[in-house]
Amino acid sequence: MKGLCSPRAVQMGRSSSGEPVQTTPNPPSPPTLMPTLGVPGVPVLDVANVSGRPRERLTANFRLRTAGASISGFQAEIVFCFAAHIASRSDGQPDCAFGSDPNFAGFSRVAFSPPESWGKGCSVIRALLMTAETVPIPDGTVAMSCAVEIAADASPGVYPFSLVDLHATTPDGSPVELHGSRGTVRVIAHAPEPAPTHPGATSALINP
Repeated sequence: MKGLCSPRAVQMGRSSSGEPVQTTPNPPSPPTLMPTLGVPGVPVLDVANVSGRPRERLTANFRLRTAGASISGFQAEIVFCFAAHIASRSDGQPDCAFGSDPNFAGFSRVAFSPPESWGKGCSVIRALLMTAETVPIPDGTVAMSCAVEIAADASPGVYPFSLVDLHATTPDGSPVELHGSRGTVRVIAHAPEPAPTHPGATSALINP
């Protein structure tokens, strides 16, 4: 998944006649992503779009659209770039909070996968959410919220949160198809700083 976040260097060489030619190998095929929001009758895990400037800290909500299905739990892997990444707490775990209505505490887990991947180009968190009472999750429920940090050196642009390996279950444990809606973090360029003023120069213009 590194290719989703890292720019690809162009390699150059020379032909038999001495002319410069590009020798960059073809990039590997990207991982297969889940279908996006808009498939009728299929539940969707929807990631909110957010925007901010470098060094800002935002909140991204993960909302479940049930499409009428009875779902009491689901799992997903969220792939993101370090330029706009899910923040970590002081204990090294993702800075995410589970929804309280219904209650997801007790059986739910979220972690970087693998733990040492955080901060190295692309990273992944794995989330497993189960309602504490094994009850159906209402449509539109915010199941999880995560803090998102924009790196100080992040370039302006749009960075995706891609969802893969999505699964859901009913209260009796039967599998339910689950799709994902890719969220984005839009990084806005810093506003240019105003040019410094020089009182002396201003006075000279007023009083030549």
